[in-house]
Amino acid sequence: MKNVWKIIIRNILPLFNLALFACLIMMGVSGKNSGAQIDAERVKILSADQKGSIEIGFFEGKPLIRFLDEKGNETLCLQGSKEPSIALYDGKGVALASLLVNSHEEAQMLFSDERNANRLEIKGGGFPAIYLKNPQEAVLGSWSLFQEGGCGFGLAQSDGMVSAILRGGDRPGLAFYDQSDLPGAVFGLMEKVPHLLIAGENGEEGVLIHGGQPSGMMVMDEEGQLKVFISKHGIYQGKEKSAMGQPKEKQKLFSLEGNLKSLFPKKGEMR
Repeated sequence: MKNVWKIIIRNILPLFNLALFACLIMMGVSGKNSGAQIDAERVKILSADQKGSIEIGFFEGKPLIRFLDEKGNETLCLQGSKEPSIALYDGKGVALASLLVNSHEEAQMLFSDERNANRLEIKGGGFPAIYLKNPQEAVLGSWSLFQEGGCGFGLAQSDGMVSAILRGGDRPGLAFYDQSDLPGAVFGLMEKVPHLLIAGENGEEGVLIHGGQPSGMMVMDEEGQLKVFISKHGIYQGKEKSAMGQPKEKQKLFSLEGNLKSLFPKKGEMR
């Protein structure tokens, strides 16, 4: 008989206490019907061996449920409010993984290192993306959808400066960069015309080899003006216009600023 009581005290009684607490909470929620209500900013539940606890309440104005280990460090945290989240912590209280809804109402998954630096981010919403980051949280590699359509991969140098972009969509291409936001070389399709571009330092001068009608090679100066055009019809120099005509814009057809913003957002811009 004594053994039975021991089993009840050790196993059944804690569950009864937890059930009683849950009932009291429910009574507080349905206070209009029962007349009972609990008014408390925080409630703490201790384990039987005092090696863990659960805290329910408001912390810095946000509703939280916190699971703590024997040292008082968080191991799991559920947050409410307008930006709900679930965070998993290591033994030192560092959030290594989080699932949340950001201020843009987009779902995000964040994975951090032991120094609490965000190293991997997966973002949902209308333009989902995956970002790989260095210890300074600069994006080194990414995969994202573009607002103009299509999808692209981005690779950066060790300091976070863009290095290469591979993009799909209606204008597929491969672009290479060297310490600049403007590509030094581009190979791809533009308006269904294959082209190879080798640009100058200012992003306007350069050489463009294309497969249009007629196919040929264009040489532009620093102002983006056509200086030389070589095709099957011969060589045109100066300000003369070839059968291709002048570019519609000031030779920015190889500028991919929109892709850079999608693939390489700055720290703090993603959420």
